[in-house]
Amino acid sequence: MAQVLLKVKLGEGDGAFVYQTDVWNAKSSLTVIELPAAYQVTSEFYLALLKEREIKEEARHFYDFILSDTGQEVLAQHGFY
Repeated sequence: MAQVLLKVKLGEGDGAFVYQTDVWNAKSSLTVIELPAAYQVTSEFYLALLKEREIKEEARHFYDFILSDTGQEVLAQHGFY
């Protein structure tokens, strides 16, 4: 999606559908039109630890953080809900 947004910013396209999170940093140079709620797309992102590998401590900490209340708040602040 970021490549599509870049093409529009460069004037190589008239418009595009992109994720809201991709637009946040580019809003100053674009006109953003939000779709009505009935036409919004829901994206799903998955987080997993592989059972068949040794789980590194950092991966476990990241996994636990993302699932924690604080991690969920951080994601929500960045448009993921």
